[in-house]
Amino acid sequence: MCGGCTRCSCTAEGKWSCEEVFDCNDLDDNDDKTNTITDTINVLFSEVKERQRKMKEKRKLHQFAPPPPKSEFDSLIGYLIAVKD
Repeated sequence: MCGGCTRCSCTAEGKWSCEEVFDCNDLDDNDDKTNTITDTINVLFSEVKERQRKMKEKRKLHQFAPPPPKSEFDSLIGYLIAVKD
């Protein structure tokens, strides 16, 4: 697996010191790809789970308006309707 980048570090004088880095490692190419893919999938799954958790919390906070409180009058009307039939 090959990769290249610019690696920078800060010197004692407080200035950036950058160098081009190119790394090529063909010995473990398949292992690196497998690990990279596995790690990527694991990160994606954890992000999906976290997003689902946040959406669930958001739904709990933003529910529809609660139903009106029940009174004895509601029970009486329900009883009268049931008795009438």
